[in-house]
Amino acid sequence: MGTRVGSANEGSAAEVMDFSGRPLAHVQPGQVVVSMTPRSLVTILGSCVAVCVYDPVRRVGGLNHYLLPGNSGETQSTRSGPGAMRRLLEELSTAGAIRERLVAKVFGGACVLGGEARSNGGHLGRENVRVALDALELAGIPVVAEDVCGTRGRKLIFHSDTGDARMREQRQAGATAYPAAWPDATVAPLTEREFSQFRSLVRATAGINLTPSKKALLVGRLVKRLRACRLDSFGEYYRLAEQDDAERQRMIDAICTNETHFFREPRQFDFLAGRVVPLWCDELRAGKRPPRVRIWSAACSTGEEPYSLAMALLDRLPPSAGWQIQILASDLSSRVLAKAREATWPIAQMHEIPMPYLRRFMLRGTRTEEGLMCAGSEIREVVEFSSLNLMDRSYQVGAPFDAIFCRNVLIYFDAETKAGVVGRLIPHLLPGGLLFLGQAESLAGVDARLRGVGPSVYARSDAPAASTVGRGRLRREP
Repeated sequence: MGTRVGSANEGSAAEVMDFSGRPLAHVQPGQVVVSMTPRSLVTILGSCVAVCVYDPVRRVGGLNHYLLPGNSGETQSTRSGPGAMRRLLEELSTAGAIRERLVAKVFGGACVLGGEARSNGGHLGRENVRVALDALELAGIPVVAEDVCGTRGRKLIFHSDTGDARMREQRQAGATAYPAAWPDATVAPLTEREFSQFRSLVRATAGINLTPSKKALLVGRLVKRLRACRLDSFGEYYRLAEQDDAERQRMIDAICTNETHFFREPRQFDFLAGRVVPLWCDELRAGKRPPRVRIWSAACSTGEEPYSLAMALLDRLPPSAGWQIQILASDLSSRVLAKAREATWPIAQMHEIPMPYLRRFMLRGTRTEEGLMCAGSEIREVVEFSSLNLMDRSYQVGAPFDAIFCRNVLIYFDAETKAGVVGRLIPHLLPGGLLFLGQAESLAGVDARLRGVGPSVYARSDAPAASTVGRGRLRREP
């Protein structure tokens, strides 16, 4: 159950106001409320969890209140963590919030029911908190404050227009405040000079172009690193990240948005299965190619893309017919690569996978793994993971590929960096090989060696193509 408030006809003379003059909205368990106007969102928490998410530029905020961690069969419901988190982010997006600007605060998760609150070996509240933190990390949303676990119920008040939150235990007069901007008051604000230094370091390391509008995003993403390193200023943290390779990697991990899901941008998977694979089969019958397909997922994040490719290709080009599938999956972030290698995801993501593939290739967790799903051995065996930075001068990736997926990466680069990365990718495509980009990305005027043949799909055309895929049998759809 989701509610978005703040429309033109919102409000009436009968609304109850709090002491700050804001209308009160009481959020019940299983509700998701997002407000586009000043409003106090109030809820009572025990083992339940409330996640407050706020866009400081748009000044739009909202919260959810869920009861279950998602391992009880209710993963689509807003009564469970995965459903409530998904609905909250959807409602915020509809209200005009921008994902890259969002910051979050997590509350609740107390152990108030003793032994009865246990689920899968840990108390229910703690599991609810884990679901929230995992979902926020996966979405790339920094947590700037949290007040979780404990043994008593608490009342939460969240101001949607400022991001301020207050928690107090039931039957106690005092309240703990969590102001919007600086959960740690000892951290000095980011200066323009420091922002310029971070921009240069991030661009040199990862190619990401942090425009001036991204200053608030950078602050939100790096506050946790400052607290973890026990530093009081962004200047100190910059010097640490500049000198320490490991911390510089953690900085990039914190900044990067690793949003992904299975079979993202379905038109491209339809194009691959319906138009590209049949041509590969024709070429094999004509003796123009070996029964081997090599694919590179060049920004694989937590693994959903390469495993989606593995499912689609193994279904159409099975080993029983003599085909060999090889998928290289790489990413700059060591954190997301570790998750990708685990090949384990919340069971809520099962709805992203077509049912025949889900039944054939994925395994459902039981007992201590309840609420999770993992990749089966058939698709694990064809995917190899590697750490790789697209800003490197050359890529050590082995033999050329039939297709490279580099989706939703180039949008973070400026024109010069984008042209450089594309120029380094092209030599790793076979003549006629395909480059798949994100729907918001275009190569218009970037490199004449590529021509459009499908939905954000480009074929290498600078060399004689042994493959008919890039030689003219694939043409851009009208």
